[in-house]
Amino acid sequence: MEEGSQLWNLDKVFWDNYLKGRPKVPDSFFERIFNYHAKHSGNFENAHDAGAGPGVHSARLAKRFGHVLLSDPAEKNIVIMRKALGENSQFDIRHSKLEDVDGIVPGSMDLVFAGVMIHFVEQPKGIESVAHQLKPGGTFASGEFGIAFIKNPAAQRIWTQLFHQGVINVMNRFRAAGNEAMFAVLQRAASMNGAVPLPEEYFKPGAIRLSLNHPECWSFYDEQCPPQLRHELPQIIATGPNDVLRFESETGREFTADMTLLKIIMSTYTFDPEGEGLPELWDELGEIVGDGSVDCAWPAELILATRR
Repeated sequence: MEEGSQLWNLDKVFWDNYLKGRPKVPDSFFERIFNYHAKHSGNFENAHDAGAGPGVHSARLAKRFGHVLLSDPAEKNIVIMRKALGENSQFDIRHSKLEDVDGIVPGSMDLVFAGVMIHFVEQPKGIESVAHQLKPGGTFASGEFGIAFIKNPAAQRIWTQLFHQGVINVMNRFRAAGNEAMFAVLQRAASMNGAVPLPEEYFKPGAIRLSLNHPECWSFYDEQCPPQLRHELPQIIATGPNDVLRFESETGREFTADMTLLKIIMSTYTFDPEGEGLPELWDELGEIVGDGSVDCAWPAELILATRR
């Protein structure tokens, strides 16, 4: 059966489109992480880029940390990493899931960074693995970027329908294959960082759950979980009583997109573009956007937590 991690066991062509169709993460996002870490730890020796894909964010981490471990469960991603990094001694590459801690020395990491991957990880195993790896005072940072937002209301309405129909088609595919275990991955993906527990057994009180550039009356769950599936995929809210919720904005998250870019963005979610209901919705969106472009933004979420 198809595991969540293997949804992203894809070739370089996909990842080239991924880099075009996913947000250009502003430097300020990583500066938030580094500033938080400097305040709570100050040690910049070892970082783990977990579920790194082909190493999308690893170079950013390497600018501040002396050594970066890249891990991913998908073999094709490991091959791409090795070709890209060569014999660079600043990086080590590990073919594994986040949950697999054999071979990782307990308390050896100053930072564990999970970039758009934590929803693939079964909880609480995932957070227990993070706690195993982190030094006391070390930082867990989980960034989730979700789906883009279109500022044109008519285009946004169709955009939401496109994503919802894509999720419905994926659910139907899993159901037909008897792979209902994948429903949990979709549920966590819709719930974003809200599905991640931060037990105070492992983390100091006051962990930050940050929502960035969220439009008014908007949520990732509403955008990413079709109404007709919410009884099967109810929102997970793992927020602890001492977690700190913040809603902020940062520059560098706005962009313009024509129909070509919008289709590239949607392709990064592995939906079949010819799947049921999608061609008709693309036609509707094309009538609105035409040969022009629409203003868009990338909302995001970020967890920042300190290991006891």
